[in-house]
Amino acid sequence: MPRGFSVYLDLMRLTAAVLVLLSHFGQLQFTGGQFNFPEHIGHAAVVIFFVLSGYVISYVARERERDFRDYATSRIARIYSVVLPAMVVTILVDLLQPGGQLSYHFQHFGRYLSLFLVFGSDYWFLNETTFSNAAFWSLSYEVPYYILFASWYYFTGLRRYLSAAVTLLIIGPRQWILFPLWLAGAAVSSWHRSHVIPRSQARIAFALSLTLLVVVIASQADLLLDNAFWDLFPPHATDFLRYSKYFAGDFLIGLLVALNLLAARYADLRFGIAAKPIVAGASCSFTLYLMHVPLLRFFNTQFGLTFLPLLGATLISVWLLSLVTENQKNHLRAFLRRTLFRARPVTENHPQIAAPTSATRTD
Repeated sequence: MPRGFSVYLDLMRLTAAVLVLLSHFGQLQFTGGQFNFPEHIGHAAVVIFFVLSGYVISYVARERERDFRDYATSRIARIYSVVLPAMVVTILVDLLQPGGQLSYHFQHFGRYLSLFLVFGSDYWFLNETTFSNAAFWSLSYEVPYYILFASWYYFTGLRRYLSAAVTLLIIGPRQWILFPLWLAGAAVSSWHRSHVIPRSQARIAFALSLTLLVVVIASQADLLLDNAFWDLFPPHATDFLRYSKYFAGDFLIGLLVALNLLAARYADLRFGIAAKPIVAGASCSFTLYLMHVPLLRFFNTQFGLTFLPLLGATLISVWLLSLVTENQKNHLRAFLRRTLFRARPVTENHPQIAAPTSATRTD
């Protein structure tokens, strides 16, 4: 992978995480009305994560994770090295909330903790928030996409179809609807294996797709597209889809992100001295994504911080926590290989990335 393109992927990941942060930070309680940031941009950023995740996961599966054992240990280590600390922080912040008013999740703590640890908050008709941390919702989509990809890529024959079918039956229609976003990234990764775009054309396509992406999000054209679709149905008819009900606009954003990635690889991007801070920032992006909500609430309710002091305290805390969370994935991966995956893998990798026609962090 070209160095400039790798840094650009990191820049996209970091930018998406920051946009999600700002979408929550813009709430009145955190800024005192001094900063307004459209919440729908945070949702658009998650769409970017989905496409980017599809690209990166399919790439590392082809280049580094040649068998199911390597893939499974890498995904589990990457996810839970941040998810577990983020869930602990969220629970502690919830317990410290003034007034002692806790959500109903704490009345049946074991049941809901188990549900959240397998990312089941949005399966079928469930409408749960992982305690008070709304950012967790995307993992109920992304983790099943990892499983579906593994089912199709590493398995063959009946095992492939059976594992994919069982996963689809467990997760439900919300995840089915947005799966094409993830697959779009995987398709671009596969396309890059056998196609090349001249640099001049790639740069034009890169600039045009990026400009259109910014214009669509800034002008809320994605929301206009969603509203046009919703008008075809009775009021509240699509509410059961929850986050997936924005799929019309999400597909538009996802298409532009996929086209941008397709061109970016051949655009000969160069970041110079900015490359190191981008890569360093991206290494904290998953922690930033999952930790910012409870940290904002903690510093706001416990210390009365608002606006810039609140944002600064949150970012510093994310950086400090990332020194622990992001650095533990290699240790957790080694532990999993010694314990859960001692046996030789029973499946072989396939040279081509294949995915069902029906269809964020990464490494």
